[in-house]
Amino acid sequence: MARTFVIGTSGNGKTPFAKALSYKLLVPYVSAGAWVRERWPQREGESREVYTARMTAASLEVIAKDPGVVCRYVEDRGNCKGEMVIDSVRNPRDFMRLFDPATDTVYHVHYRNNTLPPTEFEGGLDIIENYVLWAMDTGLMPEYSYRSVSFDRFWERECALGESSLERIIREVKDG
Repeated sequence: MARTFVIGTSGNGKTPFAKALSYKLLVPYVSAGAWVRERWPQREGESREVYTARMTAASLEVIAKDPGVVCRYVEDRGNCKGEMVIDSVRNPRDFMRLFDPATDTVYHVHYRNNTLPPTEFEGGLDIIENYVLWAMDTGLMPEYSYRSVSFDRFWERECALGESSLERIIREVKDG
């Protein structure tokens, strides 16, 4: 059974894309990053940048002591042997454990106007993307199983002529 992974840095639209895809495919949605937000909620008045830095530091400390924490979280919330949409996997170890290149699909989401700088932890996304590209180059993964999705605005009504929106991309995935 195929799983769909939605990857990208913070603020790139992973969650709205993943939830819409889950709804379209009629499969469970699991956020691999939710365990962090559950343990360390955002404090009142705390900026997104400060919150992201605090979550990153706290999660790296936990993962250093318990490398399997994210995979267990995902496995506990979805049927890891069945179809589901998983977003926010940023740790290459977790991705390698959860991902099957023969059956799974990856969407790498890029919001061109994202102003949030990537966190130290999100550096793992480069390793994940290189692994996926290697898997396609070697024939371990079909090329149609990876799609890089870039957009200029979240909503169609915000777009200027020639710009793309996440809303349009979601509609195209739903219709396709």
